[in-house]
Amino acid sequence: MKVERTADKECQKIIASSIPPLDLHILGGEAASLGEFPHMVALGYDRGDGYEFDCGGSVLSQTYVLSAAHCVDTLDRIQPTIIRGGIIEISGKQFNPETDDRIAEIILNPRYTRKEKYHDLALLRLENPLQFTSNLNAVCLETNEADPTTTLTITGWGKTSNTRDTRSNVLLKANVTTVARSKCGESYTNWRKLPNGISPDQMCAGDPQGIRDTCQTRCARAILKALGIPV
Repeated sequence: MKVERTADKECQKIIASSIPPLDLHILGGEAASLGEFPHMVALGYDRGDGYEFDCGGSVLSQTYVLSAAHCVDTLDRIQPTIIRGGIIEISGKQFNPETDDRIAEIILNPRYTRKEKYHDLALLRLENPLQFTSNLNAVCLETNEADPTTTLTITGWGKTSNTRDTRSNVLLKANVTTVARSKCGESYTNWRKLPNGISPDQMCAGDPQGIRDTCQTRCARAILKALGIPV
């Protein structure tokens, strides 16, 4: 008997008609529309005079958010304490009960180490259950291997250049394609963060023209495929 995964159960709760389809024809650094990626939330770090938003996460359920371990295990020892969702533009440094929820617990992947980029996952348990709307909802986790021809969409806030400290407060989206692990591994043979190369539980995606990419510094951005496309 096939055991249904938690991710599949959560996906069944989402009313597909209430979520705008991904626009897979817009290819570069475009601003997202409100409700286009309702699972995306920003992580807020308390800096004393307000919150700084420097990483992202994906809503898994009403009480859990998936993010990157390096976003919560930081060199400056400051961990995120809130998430902000249901928005595309980050505005205001103070806690807003209409868009923000406090993080009650941070659960690091026990195999994660700061010196490497393996097992770079963290779960954030929220203090209060999220109230789902058309602008705030759970993501459907993909359970199959991505086909090399599948068009994927990366989304996130934060740094937009690898040469300047240019940041976007608006949620951005861009299209990329899957890259074979063998091909991807050629680019990381000497990188100390991946001493064993690309692992079987990692995937690579990018832009063949080198124009569109995901994070260059600390970040956690989602990579998506449109519902209904077989993988």
